[in-house]
Amino acid sequence: MAKGIKTGGRVKGTPNKSTDEIKALAQQHGPKALERLVWLAENADNQATQLSACKEILDRGYGKPIQQTQSLNAEGEVKEEISNLELARWVAHLLNKGLKTAEEKPTSH
Repeated sequence: MAKGIKTGGRVKGTPNKSTDEIKALAQQHGPKALERLVWLAENADNQATQLSACKEILDRGYGKPIQQTQSLNAEGEVKEEISNLELARWVAHLLNKGLKTAEEKPTSH
């Protein structure tokens, strides 16, 4: 089997019907769940519960905040901050570069 060729499973781009059904059922309860989060944020006895409810509301309304990763220089000082997406792209680039280098090396028999 050739490397990178998909065998079995759904064809790329075909919707996952079981996931769609579960998502549709869950979305029916979305407004009620959001109302409950708001109630908890305003009325919970525990501040940790209030904070957690507030975070959930904000994450749904505005998306989760981007995680920052610090890059250190040779002296261990913060050189720059990069997002997880930028870090993932950098790692993918290095992996791709490594694969190309490995493919170029002659194999000895």
